Amino acid sequence: MTSEAALPVFASDLFSNLEVWTSFQPPGLTCPPDRVPQGPTSLHSTTLAPTNPSIYLSFTFSEGDNWQYIQERMLRLWQDSARGSLPLGWTTSPALLQAAPAMAAYYARTATEQDEFVAGPSGAGYMYPSRWPGEHLPAFLQRTGQWMQQMNLKVLEVLDSNFWQNLSLMLRDIFAGTGMALIKRDLQERFAETLSIFGIHGLLTGAGQEKASWVIISDIPVYQNLGIASSIDGTLAMIKRATSANQQRPYFLNVYVLAWRMTPSDLKHIVQQLGSEYEVVTPARLLTLVGKAQQRDQAR
Repeated sequence: MTSEAALPVFASDLFSNLEVWTSFQPPGLTCPPDRVPQGPTSLHSTTLAPTNPSIYLSFTFSEGDNWQYIQERMLRLWQDSARGSLPLGWTTSPALLQAAPAMAAYYARTATEQDEFVAGPSGAGYMYPSRWPGEHLPAFLQRTGQWMQQMNLKVLEVLDSNFWQNLSLMLRDIFAGTGMALIKRDLQERFAETLSIFGIHGLLTGAGQEKASWVIISDIPVYQNLGIASSIDGTLAMIKRATSANQQRPYFLNVYVLAWRMTPSDLKHIVQQLGSEYEVVTPARLLTLVGKAQQRDQAR
């Protein structure tokens, strides 16, 4: 209902002391934090050199639209001893710089080279693109691009309502609360074309899908996530099913991780059980490699 009224949602009902967090400016913060990890400066700045790994794998934690998650659960995940030992994507709210600038500065200041922040879902606030009035979408995307640019965010996670768009995704949404992929081509194009102006490297979308796929729009990869990962064994099985079912090499997998159930230690345990054919990268790096692979295939 809020999307149909062009109103983004900010989950903050259990956020403690929001008035204080909004008012408090950390010392020296006269501009947006400058240590937010980011991917390569351009989709075309890296090469897809032949390497031993034939499957590139990234992990992206869910729930970044949720301010109370960022304040509580994400902080506990952030303190996990395995963080920093493998590349991880962390969804976060592009509005956090306005809502809690000191909190945004803390995460930026304490991030390692292995931590990468991903905007959304689904941009400047939680929303469903297919339910958002078309005449109001340009303003939302402009605000999203501006806020992402202020926080140096290069990748956007998008969720959508799949009612009456795709039967399989709709049934998953009804019975499992999953699916939620941006599948309308015109909306994919509007997101990619508008946000490309702000230097994004790609879009991730969906939660609860059994296979990964991607298209390139205006040089921007639009990537359909694998899964939502909620257990170690289930995630391992999901990754192996996806790679065995697709013989394309190199292959690219971004696993969407349920932040309420999984931890960096869980993901490290998963990686340790995978073979040498897998290389773990950040989401922005994965999307860059997707773009380069597409260019190489087109040049053949």
